[in-house]
Amino acid sequence: MNKSASEILYIAYQVQPENLDFLYFAASNSITAKDYIKALKLYEELKTLNYTGVRTKYFATNKANGEKEPFADKTIRDLSIKSGTHSSPVEINTESKLPEITKNISWIYTNIIGDYNKALIATNEAIKANPDDASLLLTKGNIYYKLGNYDKFKEMMQEIISINPNDVDSYYNIGVISAEHGEIIEARKAYKKVLELDSTYVNAAINLSKTYIDEASQIADKMNALGTTIEDNSKFEAYQKQQADLYKQSSIILEEILISTPNNISILKQLKGLYSFLQEDVKFNIINAKLIELGQ
Repeated sequence: MNKSASEILYIAYQVQPENLDFLYFAASNSITAKDYIKALKLYEELKTLNYTGVRTKYFATNKANGEKEPFADKTIRDLSIKSGTHSSPVEINTESKLPEITKNISWIYTNIIGDYNKALIATNEAIKANPDDASLLLTKGNIYYKLGNYDKFKEMMQEIISINPNDVDSYYNIGVISAEHGEIIEARKAYKKVLELDSTYVNAAINLSKTYIDEASQIADKMNALGTTIEDNSKFEAYQKQQADLYKQSSIILEEILISTPNNISILKQLKGLYSFLQEDVKFNIINAKLIELGQ
């Protein structure tokens, strides 16, 4: 139905090329019909024609009842003012459709065509048209991520945070990208900020916990590389304590998040393994019983 509507609207536009609204609604219906290639063609045509869809609406206050009333056009509104039935004329412009158009162009290039360079150009144009739309900064960040420019991705997340300091997802994204590139301190800082803002953010807690497990694994590699000398035995004991401390820190994080999601199988299994290593038998048995109760 939407595809058919798009075709009818486009024919109407060809008959009345001065009415760009037909072209805009043809593009919108193509999006709804998932005919993205056609939608892209129509949206780019709208952008070339500098279409914004902005309309001026005319209002005046009815003296009899004090209510603000709309008028079909400026001429009728002004006649009502002159006749004395209305006062306080007001003109309001509708919002521009340009941000929506450029945003859809960017989305199609990113998710359908996979041309990230063109998507980046379109996104920059969308941001210029609508600089306060944080979702566009996220789109731009995701494009940089797909292009392999991780520093720019983090820069976009920081820009979103500068607009909204409580944007937990941006902090989380910084944590993920930092961890992926071995920047453990920065990753932990970001994940902790997420949990400070939202103590129930499960993935942030799991990922934060994992940074300590990963560090413990690195220590295990060092332990395995040791020999049997007295000096190596002393290092082994020191490493063993570090490893236990890291596992303990990991378990504390998981224990805290388990309060908000007590039946999370992944967390319960992770805790079971940690308690086994730490030889915390009471906690191990409690978690094990919980897993059995849940059919695991």
